[in-house]
Amino acid sequence: MTTANPEEPKNVFRRKAKKWVQKSCSVEVVKKRLPIISWLPKYKSEYFIQDVIAGITVGLTAIPQGIAYAVIAGLSPEYGLYASLTSGVVYVIFGSCYNVTVGPTAILAAMTAKYVVDYSADFAILTAFLSGVFMFMMGILNLGFLVEFISMPVISGFTTAAALQIAAAQLKSFFGLKGSSGNFFAESILNFFNNVGTIQLWETVLSTATIVMLILLKKMGQGCKRTDGFLNS
Repeated sequence: MTTANPEEPKNVFRRKAKKWVQKSCSVEVVKKRLPIISWLPKYKSEYFIQDVIAGITVGLTAIPQGIAYAVIAGLSPEYGLYASLTSGVVYVIFGSCYNVTVGPTAILAAMTAKYVVDYSADFAILTAFLSGVFMFMMGILNLGFLVEFISMPVISGFTTAAALQIAAAQLKSFFGLKGSSGNFFAESILNFFNNVGTIQLWETVLSTATIVMLILLKKMGQGCKRTDGFLNS
């Protein structure tokens, strides 16, 4: 009859831990986690002008977008600028897709708004920090596959509900109404009807003109292609 060696499980765990550390610290894994190591040495000077134009274009979009999302979250506009700036700088180092614009999003802003009203802006900062920690840990542990278990109907329903909530919350700013914009869809709609008599003419005209202009610009831009070969250079 043989007795189990008490050191054997410890040795097995030690070997597995050592193998995991060696695998995690390999050159391939480091390049995967820090994509800038791969693309920066291959960067060409002729890309610089194109990147500057792209950066200006994205900046002109991200700045007002960040300010708007900060307002949706119940924060001061400068918080939107902080979120847009820091996320872009960090993504240069850790980002793997150059077609993605990173920064605050409408859905997250709407979800954060209720707690910002109940507590303070510090809650939004803490939420952003903890979200980053969880995302970092999930990336280290390769848990991205969990997203595949979320069905499309769930994602569509969540996105649609968030869009309705955001649209309802903007009725106050759109029409220049008095009162609160509300933290929930029903509350926002109720506030609109309770204060419908306080609609401001010029705020409504400006908001409507802006939406019409955006729709027209989108229609005008459909099907347009560059003919100077800049994008193919």
